Amino acid sequence: MPPSNFSHVLPPHYRELVVDWLKDDVPTFDIGGYVVGDSLVEAYLLAKGIPEGHSEVGGIVLAGVPFFTAIFESLGCEVEWFCREGDVLPPPMRTAVVRGPARAVLLGERTGLNILTRACGVATAARAMSNICKSKGWKGEVAGSRKVTPGSFRLVEKYALLVGGVSTHRMDLSQMTMLKGAK
Repeated sequence: MPPSNFSHVLPPHYRELVVDWLKDDVPTFDIGGYVVGDSLVEAYLLAKGIPEGHSEVGGIVLAGVPFFTAIFESLGCEVEWFCREGDVLPPPMRTAVVRGPARAVLLGERTGLNILTRACGVATAARAMSNICKSKGWKGEVAGSRKVTPGSFRLVEKYALLVGGVSTHRMDLSQMTMLKGAK
């Protein structure tokens, strides 16, 4: 079982990336936030289904916790987690609660869910591949490639690989030289 706190490997600027993602989602007015106002609310995060083809994991691998938490903290909300990153969550399951002003919860909701669901999907697929290899007695190392979403989101996907229990291989071209033969 991989460790449950991978946030220590993240670069200090990951919180700035989260703010940039929120800026991208709401570049001008937040009309919905104006309508719902600042009343304090609680919103529960649910693990709802196992990705198709990954039933051998037994649930969803929770990944992306620091990004999700940073989104809501940057908006003045609090996130309480009921499980740990890397845990396998058997759906349906309450995984966290977000508390804060309604407009802030709604403001972070789509960005937070998009990041968390992508990270959980990558981590679950990674864990599934690792489990399959182990069950077959393979002694090699399962690693992700550099074929990830361009830009700052690559950090989320590579982070999710670690949480899923596989190697990240390399983050970018500067980390390792890899030459392929051409014939």
